[in-house]
Amino acid sequence: MPGNMSFKYRIIFAGLLTLALLVTPALVGFAAGEWAIDTLDILNDDFVKATVKEIECKHCRMSDTELRSQGLTSEDIKKVRAFCALSTEEKTKEIKDAIMAARKQVADCRKKQCKGSITGHTNSYDCYFSGQNTGIPNYADLGLSCSTCSWHDPTPTSCKVEGAVACLWGCTNVDPVLGWSSDTKLFTSRSALEASIWPLGYHYTSIPGLEGTYSRWLSYGYRYEIQSAGTVVINGRTYYKFHSEGPEPSPEFNWYASLRGWWPLEVLVWHDNC
Repeated sequence: MPGNMSFKYRIIFAGLLTLALLVTPALVGFAAGEWAIDTLDILNDDFVKATVKEIECKHCRMSDTELRSQGLTSEDIKKVRAFCALSTEEKTKEIKDAIMAARKQVADCRKKQCKGSITGHTNSYDCYFSGQNTGIPNYADLGLSCSTCSWHDPTPTSCKVEGAVACLWGCTNVDPVLGWSSDTKLFTSRSALEASIWPLGYHYTSIPGLEGTYSRWLSYGYRYEIQSAGTVVINGRTYYKFHSEGPEPSPEFNWYASLRGWWPLEVLVWHDNC
């Protein structure tokens, strides 16, 4: 989203467009790198109410320590607290206004067939896609390098190049905190998996369309993901297979990326193509 977008739009954009794009059927699709938007009718009371509830019940309750762990600065935290201090009615109004702005942004980007280009690269880098986006982490920010960011599936290798897809990048590495010997592991049940990963910082991914997956938030708006990979029968017993990969741009709401303009639109484009 444009770098000069008002605080109101930049901070609220977070839980809005991504959920709308995932909840609303046929809202937006990307095929062969081109935009295909069928409808932008995402402004409705149920959606707004659900968005306000998630922000108030989850993201506004984070401590300053939790926010700093995600890469937020002191100035970022002030903005978060200012928004969270608004009444539910005020949040609702600003969210409705933000959705209207989001609809226009998506439509404009479709017409322009947005392409990403890095405009500044020191450590975290800046990039232009639908607008000026700042603070995108590079490999070093998350303790990686080009040689340690790998893809173990047929997905185009451009997905792991910094700034290549909608200004973003990602890996399909196994989350090191899991201690798994490969990218998949068998469990006797889903509850057995959950008992193993809850203490490691994972949570159930609540975004519609991603049900059944788990995320561990990293700093800088990235995450590791665990998803179901089917079942396998061994000696007559059924086991549940789960797959670990990342780091990747988090499709879930997060303050860091929303304040810097590359969540949710760029994140949506990256996940659709990668």
